[in-house]
Amino acid sequence: MAITAIIGEGGKGKTSLLTFFLKQDYITQGKQRMRSCIEQITAFNKARNTPLTLPDKPPYYTNFDITFPIGYRRNFTPFYLNPYYFGIPNIDKEVQAVMPHAAIFLNETDKIYDSREKSLPEAVSALYNKQRHFWLDVYIELHRGMNADTLVRSNVHKFIEIQSQERTTDNAGNVIKIDWHCREFDGVKSYLAYLDKFGNDKNYTSTVYTAYENIFNYYNSRECSKDFIPKEGADFSQLEQPSTVDITKIPAAIAKFYQSGEPKGWRKKE
Repeated sequence: MAITAIIGEGGKGKTSLLTFFLKQDYITQGKQRMRSCIEQITAFNKARNTPLTLPDKPPYYTNFDITFPIGYRRNFTPFYLNPYYFGIPNIDKEVQAVMPHAAIFLNETDKIYDSREKSLPEAVSALYNKQRHFWLDVYIELHRGMNADTLVRSNVHKFIEIQSQERTTDNAGNVIKIDWHCREFDGVKSYLAYLDKFGNDKNYTSTVYTAYENIFNYYNSRECSKDFIPKEGADFSQLEQPSTVDITKIPAAIAKFYQSGEPKGWRKKE
């Protein structure tokens, strides 16, 4: 039962490594997770009037679409979990209660656990403090480890910083092998010491993870592109350069884009 943070700049391969870990865990631990989960929920139900539902597949949760093959014409798709609702129930917020012995894989969590925002809800902080008591394994993906809320990062057991990703292709251009070159740190103290010395502290373990398949086939690696698409009724910007435009003759809604200086309300209030 551990919390692992995967860290790396954009394009380093964080989500693909997250997917690799999920599939490897399913192969090695999936059946045991299913048995342990059912046994524990069955035990809970003995003291309940309304029984909890037993799972029909191993308890894996993600916040991104992923499906991978597990046999002839058989695929596995994890349960969906909205990370904003990942917490302990019956405290201060509505949550999606995850099953015992589950493994949770969350990508793009920088905004959710941003240390520059207000403190986390108690339901969330309690989960990161107590996840081991419910036999949970949690993997979170971050662009920068120190951007995460202090409570979250202090409970991380392992930081995995991706240095590079290498893809090997066949003669037809198909990806047949992926290598992730990483640096691993045991806990936040080791990772902080490394950052304090700008990466010159050799207090890490160099590791390489290898997938002999195209992991990118199992999830939408371009899913974030939808964030850039304008809403219905809006369109992409195609403004001409200021030197060719008479700002006094264009609508105010367009003219504002030509104004210099920081727009009002552009920065978040502290």
